[in-house]
Amino acid sequence: MANYTRKLILSTFENMLGRMPLEKITVTALIKECGIGRNTFYYNYRDIYDLLDKVVSDFISQYEGNMENDSWQENQSIQGE
Repeated sequence: MANYTRKLILSTFENMLGRMPLEKITVTALIKECGIGRNTFYYNYRDIYDLLDKVVSDFISQYEGNMENDSWQENQSIQGE
């Protein structure tokens, strides 16, 4: 259940980031959209910035995992940039 809840919070947060600036996202708005309780949010994350850190860390890990070559020049040519 904990993994499901974390994924729900992350996906809802990412969705909200696509619709509004970070400054407008509050824990109250996030938990309302997720349909979870405040304690559930704080059980998983310290605050919105802790959640943002997780999103950015996941993005960087995902990007690093996609890099198969040793240099950024090789990666750019593979990606067509």
